[in-house]
Amino acid sequence: MHKDLRDYLRKYSRYEYEEYLDSQPKSINEIVDGFYLNTAFGKIFVAKKEYLPDYYHGDIPLKSYLNQSPKSLALITKNDEINKLDLRKAVFIDTETTGLSGGTGTAVFLVGLLFFKNNEFQVRQYLMQDFDEELAMLSAVKEIFKNFEFIVSYNGKAFDIPLLSTRYLINRMSDKHLNLPHVDLLFPSRFLFKKDLPNCRLKTIEKKVLGIWEDRIGDIDSSLIPHIYFNFLNTKDARILKSVLQHNIIDLVSLVTLTAKLSSTIKNYNDIDLSHNQIRALTKIFYKKKEFNNAEKLILRAIQNADTKEDLEKCKMWYGFILKKMKRFDDSAKIFEELASDGISEIEIYRQVAIHQEHRNKNYEKAISFCNRALKIMKDEYYIRRRDYYINDIKYRLSRLYRKSARIDNNIRE
Repeated sequence: MHKDLRDYLRKYSRYEYEEYLDSQPKSINEIVDGFYLNTAFGKIFVAKKEYLPDYYHGDIPLKSYLNQSPKSLALITKNDEINKLDLRKAVFIDTETTGLSGGTGTAVFLVGLLFFKNNEFQVRQYLMQDFDEELAMLSAVKEIFKNFEFIVSYNGKAFDIPLLSTRYLINRMSDKHLNLPHVDLLFPSRFLFKKDLPNCRLKTIEKKVLGIWEDRIGDIDSSLIPHIYFNFLNTKDARILKSVLQHNIIDLVSLVTLTAKLSSTIKNYNDIDLSHNQIRALTKIFYKKKEFNNAEKLILRAIQNADTKEDLEKCKMWYGFILKKMKRFDDSAKIFEELASDGISEIEIYRQVAIHQEHRNKNYEKAISFCNRALKIMKDEYYIRRRDYYINDIKYRLSRLYRKSARIDNNIRE
């Protein structure tokens, strides 16, 4: 038995370790609520659990998910496919496997699904108690997927769904039911929280963002789950699987509240506390979606909350670009000129002032001055991002400005 697994059993098992080893093995239906489901390939055990919408998981009730809009979810996840879908037709998925590296040698022994039905959140966990039950498990999962419009997971795009797809193909079964629109919460979580957290593991998100503590007390570490499953195959004592099933349930319920948290954050950003990094992340989302009024509100908030000179300069630069997109060209140029007067080495600032002076104010001398300042900075500093591009762009711009300025001088002399 794996040493860490043995230590875990000693610490958290309801039974004394020696008593646990010597007692009569128990079947899965004796330790969790569930039923056996008949399929064309035999029976598969399905563990079940239900949660009412008022149930709190950490700081957030499950019903908060039902109050979100597809538009908010699509915006925060950058997935326009979700825009017109019914959030009540989502299936939350989390799998447990015989290994964490993936590949054809890794099997899925537990498929946990959570969905909203009959005014409650229902959990169904399809458990493969031996490898000869794989076809039955895959068949049962395929059948229930017909009821859903999209998938929600955490790192499911890279792990759970490709691994499940591989198992279907190995067993010569179609995996088309897995080709639903997919919301992978790992990506918006990283985008929004990565600069404020040590990492973006789901457990970290739960503690720092969702306020989940008690549910994870005594929880099994993911790395031990394959060892637990192989120990179950050897002993046929399902008691050891109870911790795995509970771990899977917590992951699934966390996906519901995390989806609600992410959606409500972008919907109610004006009314909630946000870190400086989160404000900037939301600004980028609205900017890319061309919702510039929202982007302006956020970037002004970021400017007020900036802790360092570098953060302040970056926020002001963003503000300049937002103003330009809003066609407030003079205000935008004023921001860029203020930044340039502070000696910032970001070449795009000087380029933007030169563009404004050349095309809007027709002040070629001032445009030339800013171009030359940009060239001097690039001559003195070699680490400038996209340095070669800017050197070529500024030189080309200067040659055009000199021609325009010369024509004006000739007209004046004439």
